[in-house]
Amino acid sequence: MNVVFFGSPQFAVPFLNTLITHENISVVGVVTQPNKPSGRKGELKASSVGVVAEAYGIPVLKPENLKDEAVDVELRKFTADVYVVLAYGQIIPNRILEIPRLGVINVHPSLLPKYRGATPMQSAIAEGDKTTGITIMKMDKKMDHGPILAQLEFDLPNEIDYPGLEMIVTYKGPNLLTSSLLAYEAGRLEPKAQDDSKATYVKLFDRDAGQADWTKQSAEEIERMVRAYRPWPGVWSTWNDKRLKILQARVEQGVFLKKTGRVMERKGKILVVCKKGTLELLEVQLEGSKPASVEVFLHGHSDFLGTILQ
Repeated sequence: MNVVFFGSPQFAVPFLNTLITHENISVVGVVTQPNKPSGRKGELKASSVGVVAEAYGIPVLKPENLKDEAVDVELRKFTADVYVVLAYGQIIPNRILEIPRLGVINVHPSLLPKYRGATPMQSAIAEGDKTTGITIMKMDKKMDHGPILAQLEFDLPNEIDYPGLEMIVTYKGPNLLTSSLLAYEAGRLEPKAQDDSKATYVKLFDRDAGQADWTKQSAEEIERMVRAYRPWPGVWSTWNDKRLKILQARVEQGVFLKKTGRVMERKGKILVVCKKGTLELLEVQLEGSKPASVEVFLHGHSDFLGTILQ
């Protein structure tokens, strides 16, 4: 089976490596994002996927925009049976979906039709799901809408954060992808339409997405956000007109008849009163400063206790 792989970040590399090293699969081309400025000097740097492909001597395309139909000419030269898309970073136009004989296969880190969109792993953590999974699907013209080839469901560990969930997906996902591709080519998998009535949608985060609302959210909700939004955009509140990021926290049970957002100390723990329960702060970062344990932070900001986070 000849494959063209579309992907860009480090998250996609384990999938590409598994395809490259599989005895029954040949990666004949890679499509990735153009080189981008990096570091203080702004030197152009290839994407993680691009670096791996070039190391293996695989031809790499780095189009600025897939809307340019000249890309089609280059893609057709690969004579691939199937395209595989994972965290590529651009929308795949309909005309490209029609080029390979087996279509275009996408790896999506949720149990579709739940969490269609850009942030499925973060959403599963933030919503407190007990299980999540990986879907191998055939792409169509609608976002994350195409028929499903295979799914793998697994438990979502307690206290896992977004980087931790990424690791699980990159461990479990590559073999699911390769087995699904080969079974589909052999006619052993029949694509099954998704139940659109059960679809949910999630969007990309902006810089302000992680603002904690102490009056409307419980401690459990905010603690899940801290894990889901790590490392970006992060969970934050406002203190002394500066953004205070909450990097590590845990739920402290109990009822306190104090104003929501109030910072208090109880049995050596630094707590913030929420709509329900309190959140124990473990590590924070004040705008313009380095991350610090809450104990170190208090040494430099003794006026923190008793204040109200906005």
